[in-house]
Amino acid sequence: MPVISHRKIGSLLNGTLNRFGLEIRRLSSAGVEPGRPPDIRDGTFDHRFHADESSLPLGAAEYLRADNQRLRYLRELYARLDWPVCEHSRWRDETVRGWLNLKYFRGDNIIVWHYREDPQYNGPEFTRLFYFTYLRYVLDRGGSELVDRLGEDGAFGCWTYDFPGYPRCSRDLLDSVNELLFLDKHLSVISRKAFRILDIGAGYGRLAHRASQAINGLSDYCCVDAIAESTFLCEFYLGFRQISPPARVKPLDEVPSLEEGAFDLAVNVHSFSECRLDAIEWWMSQVARLGIPYVFVVPNEASGFLTTEGDSTRKDYLQTIESNGYRLIAEVPAIEDVGTRDVLEIHDRYCLFERR
Repeated sequence: MPVISHRKIGSLLNGTLNRFGLEIRRLSSAGVEPGRPPDIRDGTFDHRFHADESSLPLGAAEYLRADNQRLRYLRELYARLDWPVCEHSRWRDETVRGWLNLKYFRGDNIIVWHYREDPQYNGPEFTRLFYFTYLRYVLDRGGSELVDRLGEDGAFGCWTYDFPGYPRCSRDLLDSVNELLFLDKHLSVISRKAFRILDIGAGYGRLAHRASQAINGLSDYCCVDAIAESTFLCEFYLGFRQISPPARVKPLDEVPSLEEGAFDLAVNVHSFSECRLDAIEWWMSQVARLGIPYVFVVPNEASGFLTTEGDSTRKDYLQTIESNGYRLIAEVPAIEDVGTRDVLEIHDRYCLFERR
């Protein structure tokens, strides 16, 4: 009988309870719900969530601080915007403060989970099995050249995995290559010339970094986000990787000034599933205004297109995409092989929409 972690049980139960506006939450040892989590944005290295304390480049610790003048400016700027996209559900201020160490932003945190299950219950051998299986899947799907070329250095606390005879891998690298393979299959992005991408909910710039490495004809990769910490980290990370241009970051207040016809593809990886419906409506109105021919969406769910509302209920956002003039032309599981998908327990989907 398979072992199911406490986190997995809670996730399964909440998947049902959320439909009724209910949610299971962990109680403190005193039997009451914990209060506001501590602000860990300036926290020290934590071996439970960060891979390598020495993975910070020179000067990074001094810049990546909650009191950084640029971050303070962005937080104040976004707080003044009276837009639906600034009303958060999953990405509430207290959640960001409590789950994102700015220095080790590529570690295990609110942006990306590196573990298949909670290591407290299953141990590191399950994690290694997860990454070896995922790596073999990506290589077998035609990702060998990209995995080798893009590489992984483990900077900023990123968990990396080495297996004899195979290239080093990480969740960042494998997710990115898998997504790029899908986009190349349907849109031939890797060989396109003067290709332009708008990344909505770009986070720290994971896909911007990888696309800039992989797509020789990439002329513009514009990152936008409604979370100040994400914009701040993305600006830093793109500069660190020396990929600006073609990659760039636009603060949220400048999104309405982006020019019509400036992009060939909009991407949204997981963030729509973590937004309120009115926020998605705002983003899609911008996409429609810009006249972007294709939209790539990766929902969190195995089926459907569901938001995360402030009261933990879920709403369908497929109609929002369609009402803005887009139709679904391709939809496949992120892990197409059923056996591999069962082992990895990755139930994401890759969905490509075309403008009518």
